[in-house]
Amino acid sequence: MTEPPRTRNPFATAVAAPLFRPGMKPHLAAMDDPSAFFWTAAAAAAALALFAGWADARRARRRDVDRPGWVPWQPILILAMIAAVVGGALALMV
Repeated sequence: MTEPPRTRNPFATAVAAPLFRPGMKPHLAAMDDPSAFFWTAAAAAAALALFAGWADARRARRRDVDRPGWVPWQPILILAMIAAVVGGALALMV
């Protein structure tokens, strides 16, 4: 049996350049410095804690008392604050 003829890919480039030259190491900042990862996680948790605090305050000031919503913002706020503190402490230790 013969193979069907291959069609040329119009999106392929003429020369495929390698991603890295031989002997060149890729730079991965999160892998080189573990504290950067922990600072990023602490910042994300702090941002989540700020948002959860805002949402909890907004929920406390709602006009219709019979419609409280379904997201438990207070436990999310507490867990996010704990995660931010632990992430910051780990970043300082590493």
